[in-house]
Amino acid sequence: MSLALVISRVQTAFEAQGQRWCDKDYIVGWLSIHNEDVELELASLGLSYEEQDIILPNVPANTTDLSAYQADGQPLGSMMLPYSLEWRYPMNPLPNQPQPSPPPSDEDWKEIPRVDKPIDVIPNDPDQNIEGIQSWAWKGGKIQTTPSSIAVDVRVGCQNLPDVFQSDSDNYIKGITNWLVYGTAELIAFSRGAGASKLGVVFQARKNKVADSIESLMIQDEQLVRRRFAGRRSRGRGGFLRLPRE
Repeated sequence: MSLALVISRVQTAFEAQGQRWCDKDYIVGWLSIHNEDVELELASLGLSYEEQDIILPNVPANTTDLSAYQADGQPLGSMMLPYSLEWRYPMNPLPNQPQPSPPPSDEDWKEIPRVDKPIDVIPNDPDQNIEGIQSWAWKGGKIQTTPSSIAVDVRVGCQNLPDVFQSDSDNYIKGITNWLVYGTAELIAFSRGAGASKLGVVFQARKNKVADSIESLMIQDEQLVRRRFAGRRSRGRGGFLRLPRE
């Protein structure tokens, strides 16, 4: 599952593909709020989002966003939200790239400030021949950056989706993607009021139905339960299985 899939399904739920009010920025804003609810529910399942530092080697010069790395199957394909970016001269530069002296190390990362809008830098402008990334922003569900005049390694600190959301994982739970979709759509519908609030009730019911189905699947699949819960289970808030505290 990818963030783009959640956005697409929310737009479909509102029959709002291509409509300005339901663009990526708008949906990601509400998804970020719903994300806290999801974290609590995942905790009650004994699961959690993973915070990772993901290194992207040799990000090409003049790159202005990292969307190519956020596609399904790419290093940031399971990223939910980024919280930090750093850069360094490439540890293993490509053959046509100069080798800095001395070679960079894991201690040479330079923090990149986060801004509302990346600093304007014109690619290939000799007066703005800046090595390294000067700033970054999180817009429309993708990481935007100022262009560097040379290729650099980039380290992204981010919150990743757990295995249960990743369809290529052995732990993937069918239908769990719609939990994010219906929860986000519910918040949007209630916030818009008027006729949209009636949809909010529908999305809320569907979200709860998905949650009940997930619980049933986990109860039925004893092998999955034993693997995740070490053979023990107890009921927590919201009707979900909860990992007992030691």
